[in-house]
Amino acid sequence: MIKGFAQIPNSILWNPDLSFQAKGVWAYIKSKPPKYDFSAARMALETKESRKSILKALSELEKAKFLLRKKFPSGRVLHKVYPVAYTCPIAYEPPISFENCRELIFKSTKLNAEESSRSAQELIEQSIEAQVKRSDFALDSWIKHIQAAEATVPIRGS
Repeated sequence: MIKGFAQIPNSILWNPDLSFQAKGVWAYIKSKPPKYDFSAARMALETKESRKSILKALSELEKAKFLLRKKFPSGRVLHKVYPVAYTCPIAYEPPISFENCRELIFKSTKLNAEESSRSAQELIEQSIEAQVKRSDFALDSWIKHIQAAEATVPIRGS
């Protein structure tokens, strides 16, 4: 969990062997602190799901090897969620420098040099705040956003 957000790997979300219910339960479990005391009954109290539906999702996760459940003689059940290898379909890209961001924004938009610098700085600040890497993909999305905004601004004298 990072600053109030849980990360869900695509290998869970795109897994055709898991129902949406199981994916949601996995995400719910991963969003909790490491020593959180889980039980199907407690999860049912904290959600709109029934204990029975949560048990079904837990069984599905266990069958898919994303969860280990160990039942003790006392009746208490220990849940261990296995970490999933984070696979990325995009090859590694080194972060883009401020200078490259500014230059590409300037060349690709109608912003002047000063506005391009401010825009590049804003992209960097938002990347840091969201804890994401400045990549070609992020910069391309940023430029498309600027271009779309430019397209909606009426041209003077029209």
